[in-house]
Amino acid sequence: PTTVRKATGYYTINDHTEPNWTVELYINNVLVDYTKADASGNYMFKVPIVYGYTTLKLKFYGPMGEERTEERTMNVPYSFMPAGEFEYGLSAGVLQDSSHSLFGRAEFNYGLSRKLTVGGGVEYLSSIISGPSIPFAKASFQPFSKLTINAEYDYGVKTRGLLSYYFGKSASLELDYVKYVAGQTATIFNAPEERKLRLSLPWKYHRVSGFAKIDYTQMVYDEFKFNQGNLMFSFYYKQFSANSTTQLNWIGQRTPEINTDLALSFRMSKGVSFRPSIRYNVSQNKFMTCRAEIEKRIPRGMVSVSYEKYIPVKDHYVSVNFKYDLPFARTNASVSQSKGKVLSSEGAQGSVAFGGDKYTKVSNTTSMGRGGIILYPFLDVNQNGKYDKGEHRVMVTNVRVSGGSPVYDERDTVIRIPDLNAFITYNLEFSDNNLENISWRFKNKKYQVLIDPNQFKHVDVPVIAVGEASGTAYMEDGQGKHGIGRILVNIYRNNSTEPVTQILSESGGYIYYMGLAPGDYVACVDSVQLNNLDLIAYPACREFNVKSTEDGDIIEGINFVLHSKRDATVEEQKAAPAINQAVPQEKKADGPVQPANQQK
Repeated sequence: PTTVRKATGYYTINDHTEPNWTVELYINNVLVDYTKADASGNYMFKVPIVYGYTTLKLKFYGPMGEERTEERTMNVPYSFMPAGEFEYGLSAGVLQDSSHSLFGRAEFNYGLSRKLTVGGGVEYLSSIISGPSIPFAKASFQPFSKLTINAEYDYGVKTRGLLSYYFGKSASLELDYVKYVAGQTATIFNAPEERKLRLSLPWKYHRVSGFAKIDYTQMVYDEFKFNQGNLMFSFYYKQFSANSTTQLNWIGQRTPEINTDLALSFRMSKGVSFRPSIRYNVSQNKFMTCRAEIEKRIPRGMVSVSYEKYIPVKDHYVSVNFKYDLPFARTNASVSQSKGKVLSSEGAQGSVAFGGDKYTKVSNTTSMGRGGIILYPFLDVNQNGKYDKGEHRVMVTNVRVSGGSPVYDERDTVIRIPDLNAFITYNLEFSDNNLENISWRFKNKKYQVLIDPNQFKHVDVPVIAVGEASGTAYMEDGQGKHGIGRILVNIYRNNSTEPVTQILSESGGYIYYMGLAPGDYVACVDSVQLNNLDLIAYPACREFNVKSTEDGDIIEGINFVLHSKRDATVEEQKAAPAINQAVPQEKKADGPVQPANQQK
């Protein structure tokens, strides 16, 4: 599927990148969330668990214009399907290893119920000597939205269990256990047994917010147990952020090796940021590195200077960086000095999107994988919805787009919407008020367009010229003929039983409506209202035709004369029923009824 089919529950991604980098998260090519790494580079996402096979993509953007993309398929290990729905997947390929191993995988998932999904399949890898085919089975169980359990068994390879539990508002606990079969060669770099615990505790107190994280991993070998721990504490307050990370490593009962990193970030006035950091070895009781960076934001760019000291080897590193964003490219330059050597680098990156009916879009961000829409508003004279020879374009100066920025060009009346995310449906909405001619109307005011990657999608937007009809409703009595108000006139098209529109005459009897598409129409005084008022109309209906013209047709003389039934002539009384039999009859249950006292 090209949309995020969200199930119940979440899964936390907690990882590390460079400080102050922006990170975007995509699920099945759909942008779900984005965040900014803290002073030490840590970031966290709360990912919704989705139905079916899930591909995660992370895009990283650095302050110097750097871009990096990572694609992961195992970060969300839960596969849930709606009850009774079956999903299968087939994949095959050749590995880029020394022996060009052949790979294949076939799997399925089936939703037994809303809370339980089972799956299985077989995986093939020709380089596994002990057995290239590995059958596997798995199950995902969610007794309630905050608890998810996943179990997997790979024949001859491993058994795995994973439990994820959310408590409080956003805190989470995750337990992961893996047991490998002795002698298996499918995954040769793993310990025979792995145990993992992850605890995440986001918090907020008044204006201070942050999160604490505890990671513990134990790898059980035949002769010893290797333990690894990570304690992290991060918080934010206004323009200030701090991160403290402690790593512990130990084997069995030995004294652990402990290192602590402390990183601070402070945004001052006038676009200046200051970021100091240190690393301290607790086991050896000495500082390892210290670093400081100051950054100045300028319009469309930034300048930064950093200094890093490697204390044990008595070395240092100095760097000066400059970044500036042009409309068509991001440029950067840097100069650094270390061990008596000076290094310099320069770079520029941008993108050009060709196509779009003689249109070239330049951008300082990447356009690869993105798409766009080209709108062609035109006057559809023959009403077929296609842009034909002899029809001309229509200038439209406004269109509402969810998540896009239209580009208007008066030279060719074409509307272009570039830089849209692929595989996402965008909603477009037009308004008749934005057309230059009062008689023009959009044939369809709302569109949904699914974006294809690396191309502009052509969309014709037909505009039609509507006609206007006018006339008068008269009341003829002993005092003569005069206009009468609040008389209901129904307009039908092509003998349809449903009226196109309903018009109430004004106080002087004037009848007017604008908005009739070209075609044949019949205008009739509402028969239910006539019966309630004990009146008769002559004629009861009038036929007319709206012609197809560029400026809209004008029909006049839609006049009706109303009489009291007792005052009507014999000719009128005979003619009215005959006409009424040939006219679409209003549905009395649905037709509007005007009380007689109000009409009087």
